[in-house]
Amino acid sequence: MRIIPLLIFIISVSCVQTEKTNRKFTFQFDGIDVSHHQGEIDWSKVKNDSIDFVFIKATEGKDFLDTSYATNYREAKKSGLLVGSYHFFSTLSPGKNQALYFLEKMQIDKGDIIPVLDIEIKPKHDKKTLILEVNDFISVIEDSLGVTPIIYSNQNFFNKYLANFQDDLLWIARYNQKDPQLSGSAEWHFWQYGQRGKVSGINAFVDLNVFCCSKDDFYNRFVYKKRKLIKFASNKLKS
Repeated sequence: MRIIPLLIFIISVSCVQTEKTNRKFTFQFDGIDVSHHQGEIDWSKVKNDSIDFVFIKATEGKDFLDTSYATNYREAKKSGLLVGSYHFFSTLSPGKNQALYFLEKMQIDKGDIIPVLDIEIKPKHDKKTLILEVNDFISVIEDSLGVTPIIYSNQNFFNKYLANFQDDLLWIARYNQKDPQLSGSAEWHFWQYGQRGKVSGINAFVDLNVFCCSKDDFYNRFVYKKRKLIKFASNKLKS
């Protein structure tokens, strides 16, 4: 996952991997996440390599659009994959502004995975301010789409900064044989277990993910059920 230069990325033992990641085939639903860093992708080959879903980077901060987003979204859907879009959160701009930009640029249709908010950088200010900005982002998404976004982070960062979101839908990175261990009563729903996976149709390494539970649970809780939203009137959200 890409970050804008000069931002500080939290690196921990649980989220650094130097060897190729072996696929886990003990879960019912397997997925990947991609951005422009994966280059040109043959999505039909990805689908045929036992991949069920994909999270695609759409935006970052208040004004960065991933250059491969539109192509990845369109072609992944054509291949029959379940597709979701994610926003990489920045502490350099207000959460509300970032949510409005995400809504302006992202695509979502009935049957897609609900949106994701990726939070994994050290706060520019204190923990309290980070939580307020994240809540502002979530509120804008909820008001516009009627769903609460999935929160992505790594295990250590979540436990240190995001424990307030224990009841949210969580996608957690932990590059370990053991699944994520979260503080309090929080439970992971998606586990990113490696960042150096190899999948047919993608020449670069790719992040590998699994879903915790059954396919029925996936469709019931994580699939967007409203009609297609053609255009987001983001200016109407400003107040």
